[in-house]
Order: sequence, then structure tokens, then C-alpha cells
Amino acid sequence: MNPNPTTRFYQVRAVEHRSEWARIWITDDGCISILSDYGNYGYWFGAPGGEFRRFLTNCGDDYITNKLSEGRRNLDQRATELNAKRLVLRARRDRSIDRETARDEWNAVRDVEWDNEYSRSKWYFEETKLVDYGATEVLVYDYPQQLQAFVRVLWPVFIAALTEEIKREEAAPRVGIRTPEALG
Repeated sequence: MNPNPTTRFYQVRAVEHRSEWARIWITDDGCISILSDYGNYGYWFGAPGGEFRRFLTNCGDDYITNKLSEGRRNLDQRATELNAKRLVLRARRDRSIDRETARDEWNAVRDVEWDNEYSRSKWYFEETKLVDYGATEVLVYDYPQQLQAFVRVLWPVFIAALTEEIKREEAAPRVGIRTPEALG
């Protein structure tokens, strides 16, 4: 590990007439720190497998979102409720439950306050009979809205700046020491 990695600083704005901004620092050993309108994020990529800027330009949005989220995810209430309803429909279609049970399950799903952990737990542990049929898989999580907005709005601007910087460096003439043998 390099005790004094090179640090690069980037300031990006979404577009000329909008106020979204980010200040981003990266080190050549794989560290990124971000201060932005959309929150503050950081991560250390322990083994980027090459030059870090180039690594970042090849990362997909899902991958970056996952790394910058630090495991923070929010329950998507609407998608979770739809998932639970699909579970009831599938169980009924497969004839795993009868019509009356399906109606009871549907009503139970409709009555859950999905944003309330107690309500979700009560449904799962006390009300549904579909635990063995897949109720353990109904919860749907999503990344924080601010992080999603950062990746959608500012991350592409940052990646464009990195890409342009790398292209400029590759196009610049290489200045080196010429040996007498090379001169001819």
C-alpha cells in the first residue's frame, strides 16, 4: 500500500444553469470521497485492478450505487405490497390456498401498514399462512432517493470529466530522456 497516494480533486456541476454540484476526491489507491447537493459518500475500492480513474469509468450505475450506499436501503412500500399481493394470487392460481383463504390473505395484505415494522411483523408472524410459500421474500428495498439522484445526475458528469482527462493524458506527447543510442 502506498503511504502517500496521489489525490485528485474534481468539482462537477450537472449543467450550466442548474445548481447541483459535487466535490469529489479520489486517490490512486482506490479511495473516493464525495460532498454533494445529494449527500456525502465515500468508499475504498481495495483492489480496483488497475488505474483507479479508468476503473471508475467502467463501473455500472448499479455497482456504484451499491458501494456508495454503505448498505443503506429503504423499504419500497408500494413494491412490497404489490409483491405480497402477487404472492396471494400465485398461491391461489397454484391451488395452494382456497378461495376463502385467498380472500383473507388479500385483506390482510391490504391492511398492513408497510412503512411500520410492527405492522409488517404482525402480518408475517401472526396473519399470513403463506410463510412457507414465499412470504419471506415479499419485502422490496431500494437505495436512498438522494443517492439515486446523485448517480443519475452528477455521476455521469464526473465520469465524463475522468474520461476526458484520461484521453488528454493519452494524447499528450511523451517527454522522455533520449539516449545517445536512440539519437542514432
